[in-house]
Amino acid sequence: MAVVLTTSLLMLGASSLTDASAADGPNLAAGRPTAAGSAHAEYAARNITDGDQGTYWQSAGGDLPQWVQTDLGSTAVTGYDVYADDEPLTSVAGNATTCTDTRPASATVSYFVRAEDAAGNVSGVSNTVRPARGRRSGRSPSTDCA
Repeated sequence: MAVVLTTSLLMLGASSLTDASAADGPNLAAGRPTAAGSAHAEYAARNITDGDQGTYWQSAGGDLPQWVQTDLGSTAVTGYDVYADDEPLTSVAGNATTCTDTRPASATVSYFVRAEDAAGNVSGVSNTVRPARGRRSGRSPSTDCA
């Protein structure tokens, strides 16, 4: 995912400038790849992700529009942990759309999942579902979880 930041130069009087302060939380852009429409030799695009408030990016020209972007990386789901009645049932790949549960078709079971990405971040609990097990034609007692 690339976040594109568009900048423009706004001339302000020196008396109206204040010190910048960092936002709370982690710097998601720290060390990530950058690109820019152009850059001044001393003020490269990589400066926007170096974590140093004393460095900055500046375009080579001065013409508008000017742009700089940071690739924050993929947030793609790499896997799901599937729970049945609040207990772990199985883990499946991020591209899976079904899993198998061997409970009797007449059993009433509630399912939810938690997603995980490549960085090991785990989501909150999904909505809970109760599929109509045993009522699907052609399904054996080993039915799809959802």
